Amino acid sequence: MPNYNHREATALSHQLLNKSVDILLLSLPILKNNVVQIVEYLFIPKAMARQLILAILLEMGVKTVHQLWNFLKLMYTRSIAASSSSSKVKAITQFEQITNCASQEEWMDLCKQMDAIEGNDVWRSNPNSCWYEQTRITNRIQELQQTKSSLVKLMASLQSNGGIVRNSYGLLHENLYTQAMAGTKVLIDQYHSTLCAALNTVCDAEDDTVDINTRLA
Repeated sequence: MPNYNHREATALSHQLLNKSVDILLLSLPILKNNVVQIVEYLFIPKAMARQLILAILLEMGVKTVHQLWNFLKLMYTRSIAASSSSSKVKAITQFEQITNCASQEEWMDLCKQMDAIEGNDVWRSNPNSCWYEQTRITNRIQELQQTKSSLVKLMASLQSNGGIVRNSYGLLHENLYTQAMAGTKVLIDQYHSTLCAALNTVCDAEDDTVDINTRLA
C-alpha cells in the first residue's frame, strides 16, 4: 500500500470522485444534460454537487434512475419557484401543467409556451446550426416544392440527393433534439412536412400513366 500524505490522499480522493461521477454521467445522458442547470439554480458548489450525485447514484443504483430523474425535476421546479423572477415563476407553473397534460395537443401547446418563456423559441426559429446542413435542407425544400406539379419529376426528386434516408444532412444529430421542448429547428420541421406532402402526392395522385409499382419504387 503506497504511503500518501494528507494532501496527496485528498487530491487522489477528488480524482477518484470526479472519475466516478464522469463514468456514471456518461451512462445517464438525461442526468448529464440537466445537472449543470440544477447546480446553477441551487447555487451548490460543483464539488459538493458531484459528491451528492455520486452518493445518490451509489445508494439508489442505476435501476432507479427514473426515480432519481423525478427527484432532480422536483429540485429544479422548486428552485425556479424560489426565484423572484416572474418569468421563472411562470415557468414552474407551465412545467407543472405539462406533466399533467391529457392530450398531445395540450402538451405541445404548453411546450411552445415554455420555450417562449425560456427563450428556446428563438433557437428554433434561427435555422443556423453547425449540427446539420442547413443550406442543403433549404435547397431540398425548394426542389420538392418546385417539382410537385409534375408527378414524374416529383418522384425523381424524391429519389435524388439521398432520397428520403432518415440520417441525411445530419438530421439525426442528438443536439438538435435537446434544446427546446416543442421540437427542433423550424426549418427541419418544414422539411419533414414538405417531404410527407410529397410522398402523399405520389401516393394519391390520379395519374394512370404511373402504376403502383413504379410509385412504390
